[in-house]
Amino acid sequence: MERDNSILMQKQVRDNSEDLQSEFLDLKNWEEQMKRKEQEMLNERNGQQVIPPVRSKNKKKKCTVKENKMSKNSKRIKSYDYTAWDKFDDKACKKLEDEEQSDESSDEPLSKEELEKNYSKAIEYKQQGNDFVKQKKWDKAIASYSEAIKLFPYDAIFYANRALCYLKQDNLYSAEADCSSAIQLDETYVKAYHRRVTARLGLKQFDAALEDVKKITELEPCNKETEVLLNQIKKQFGDLYICIIHIHIYFEPLKRIPVQEADLSKPFKEKKIICNNNQVELKSNATCKPEENFIENCEEMPPIPTNSVQFLINWKKYTSFDFRYRYLKQIPSGSLPKIFQDSMETDIFSGILTTLKIEFMKRKEPIFSYLKDLSNIKRFRAFIMFISNSEKQDLKLMFSYCNTSEKISEEEITDLQDKYEI
Repeated sequence: MERDNSILMQKQVRDNSEDLQSEFLDLKNWEEQMKRKEQEMLNERNGQQVIPPVRSKNKKKKCTVKENKMSKNSKRIKSYDYTAWDKFDDKACKKLEDEEQSDESSDEPLSKEELEKNYSKAIEYKQQGNDFVKQKKWDKAIASYSEAIKLFPYDAIFYANRALCYLKQDNLYSAEADCSSAIQLDETYVKAYHRRVTARLGLKQFDAALEDVKKITELEPCNKETEVLLNQIKKQFGDLYICIIHIHIYFEPLKRIPVQEADLSKPFKEKKIICNNNQVELKSNATCKPEENFIENCEEMPPIPTNSVQFLINWKKYTSFDFRYRYLKQIPSGSLPKIFQDSMETDIFSGILTTLKIEFMKRKEPIFSYLKDLSNIKRFRAFIMFISNSEKQDLKLMFSYCNTSEKISEEEITDLQDKYEI
């Protein structure tokens, strides 16, 4: 008897749930019908003709067909089957987690191997484009450089080479855009400035072209091609602009330093020049023997650089390790990322590491802060990917030096080693 009552109770609950669902469905259909009629009445008041949407019937049929297929494929869960509902919740949560993981995996950056593979392919396309340039096949060259940019959009040379092809086709706007992209990647790339000046002169953007010429003179004061560009600007504006440029160039004249080869096999007299504001004194000491490492110490150091251009000019002008040691020594900790931003070059990056290894470690100076600042520079991961095995060995030596000579915790050193992939 009790069993019959439980069966009747289950049947009643199932019937009630089905009735409730049908009532909700009717209520929803009635609500949609009322909204549609209300919209029709509003359109009639505004004098608009009610037009059914294009292909609405086909869409509705397709939707109903899909819904029917879904309903046939999926079994309906009974309202009283709680274990089935628990399983359904677990499956739905797992499905959502899988979708989120797939979305996150699609946004992950490329691995080191993939980047190296893309870069090697991009170099092949670049070489192919160079061959087409020699043959004056500009369209094919543009296509090759475009493929290189798609694979590896971090090399300024690809954009500058494509800009040259656009200039040959008189496509000045595209040429200027590519030159600007190249300059964003490398602010010291003189060829990109030259080609952008040519494009801007063709577009009659003379003020902007003049700014680029000024930038070229800052980067390469002895560049002979700037005279040609200045003559082109002179044809448009006369001598006014030329005077401004020449004042800027020759306001601080270059100094010629005579170079004399010394015979190091013989003893020589050591001379010191003491520079004051008003007078110059020359003192001569007694004869002394030559040293193996003869270093000329400059008493006046350039000021602390505020941007990458100032740093690059002084760094490339003075190549002695002693100067570079003192030049880096005066830069405050944490300033290198602000100075370079995204304008660091591979040779400068390697030069700083070499100076830290040779001069700083020899003088027992701290180097951990410099290594940390270099890791915060933009495009740091790209530099680390292309360092040589010898540079990796130098980095291992520098980290062991930090561990023994500086009071740095092992946790900080390990974190920085992970960034350098050591």
